[in-house]
Amino acid sequence: FYTEADQMIHRKGGDNQMAGGYLMAGYIHNTPSVSVWSDQVYFGASLLGVIPYRPFDRFGVMYSYYQIGHNLTEGQRLRQDAGLSLGAFVNGPQTHAATLEAYYGIPVIPGLVVQPVFEYMMRPGETSVIPNAIMTGIKVLAAL
Repeated sequence: FYTEADQMIHRKGGDNQMAGGYLMAGYIHNTPSVSVWSDQVYFGASLLGVIPYRPFDRFGVMYSYYQIGHNLTEGQRLRQDAGLSLGAFVNGPQTHAATLEAYYGIPVIPGLVVQPVFEYMMRPGETSVIPNAIMTGIKVLAAL
């Protein structure tokens, strides 16, 4: 199950009725026997029309926390204690991770948005073995 809420907290007015600031938050729960992730909590904010002459650009930030299912974590601990491999690219029993993301969406033409993204990943691989990481990139979103 999941629940999500968002609320406009600032309206800029003008021709674009969606221009303004929004807060959002959500919670997702998966059945641990079906999914690797058992829980996710996230919250963030976005602002449309940050730059006056670019009314459709959007800036946003979001924090997400992910919890690995207890059965997977315990199974990995048992395998590690027995001296067995945890699998490819798994460095230790996986427990949780978090991500802080910032983005800036730029509509290029109707239906096409270019979005530079910055992410700070805490506990990559859901373990403390790998140091926290910074990732940057560009998303291209297209509505066909």
